[in-house]
Amino acid sequence: MSRIRSSPVSTSAPTPTPATAWRSSPAGTDPGGQPPSAAGPSRCRRAIASAAAGPHIAAMYDNRFPPRIGRTHLSFRLGGRLIAYAYIRKNGCSTFKAALGYDDATHIAEIARAHPWRPWRRHDATIFVWRDPEERLVSLYRNKILDRDTNTDLLATYRRTMGEEPGSFERFCEFARLNADPHCRPQADHLMPIRYSHAIPLRGLHRAMAGIVGEAAAEPFRHRHRQSAPTPVAVSDRARTIIRAHYARDYRMIERIEG
Repeated sequence: MSRIRSSPVSTSAPTPTPATAWRSSPAGTDPGGQPPSAAGPSRCRRAIASAAAGPHIAAMYDNRFPPRIGRTHLSFRLGGRLIAYAYIRKNGCSTFKAALGYDDATHIAEIARAHPWRPWRRHDATIFVWRDPEERLVSLYRNKILDRDTNTDLLATYRRTMGEEPGSFERFCEFARLNADPHCRPQADHLMPIRYSHAIPLRGLHRAMAGIVGEAAAEPFRHRHRQSAPTPVAVSDRARTIIRAHYARDYRMIERIEG
């Protein structure tokens, strides 16, 4: 597989776009609404479409420079392969829990104790799953705020941080950029300063895992777990500006993966 090429990223201010209503869509399809016009989000959408349609559904991603701390990683065997996995919330982690035999309510700390990351071991694949930052934050807002999903910690953190009950998505974006809850942190912040053999788009998760661990072991990835309901969420120009600024490193990361 070819080495990732870094590509320059424009630092100019994004062009405002009309509010977009995001809807959930079946795996392999583009979400509803008009795509953002700025270079980062547009390239991200092209990467998603390419991943869903083309044969190359995962790319190598070298994150060794500059060094960063990273967050939770697991080591586990699946389909006879030893896998190192970066745990990134809202990026298919419920499906990975199911594949390892855990209920979705199981706290990640318990799973990490059972499957600790051992960086000195030789893994057959070192992977992480990525998705469009705007789509990821909309999904989080829909799950935790509109649908009041099982995670009450985020709701409590919002109330404590913002001093109010959650309301609009735009206001939720203001909360997200404070990084008060780990669900809101940029995806790039979760990565260790290592080289990942597979940077997998969420919409191509099953295909990628089938290629790594085989069709039988990848069966839990065929249907994504706990997909958010198709409730439309309006994304205002200001909300999109906040997202592009806070998740700028994610957009740059996706450009490198696509490049």
